[in-house]
Amino acid sequence: MSTAYVYAAFFFTYGIKVVGASRDFLLPVLLIGSFFSFFTIPFSGWLSDRFGRKEVYIFGAAATGLFAFAYYALFDTAIPGLIVLAVLVGFFFHDLMWGPLAALTAECFTPRLRYSGASIGFQLASVFAGGPAPFIATALLAATGSGQVIALYLFACTIVSVAATAALPSGRERDFGRDHL
Repeated sequence: MSTAYVYAAFFFTYGIKVVGASRDFLLPVLLIGSFFSFFTIPFSGWLSDRFGRKEVYIFGAAATGLFAFAYYALFDTAIPGLIVLAVLVGFFFHDLMWGPLAALTAECFTPRLRYSGASIGFQLASVFAGGPAPFIATALLAATGSGQVIALYLFACTIVSVAATAALPSGRERDFGRDHL
């Protein structure tokens, strides 16, 4: 979640202040990435149906964390095509987490608790991980002047995501028809 907030909200700050790109260039790039997600999120949901929610989510989280370093390296070139590539690949890896997220979260709870449990978990993640992420990225940039330090922060966030997801129960072989109220 932190990565999505940094990629979407901090994108403008970094692009304008560090890279020197114009807002008129950055906005369409972000829109292209968002449009790309219109296709990659359902695709990643399909992948999670086929290969398992945890597996796809963990792969997406690991790829997101590792790609964060390449993301800032590509962004720092100030070459428009490489910035677009960084956004598309970054969104794709993040979408590998976003597609299976709803089902992965819902599968952790019995039907009686499913809606509340999934909703509370998602909202708390937004408040404690996603919301502060652009502020943390801004503070890291102000302190170091480096996008690679921000990538290190995103990498640390994905380590937490991978560890937490690995600890979840697997719903792959679970018979949800037998769940009781």
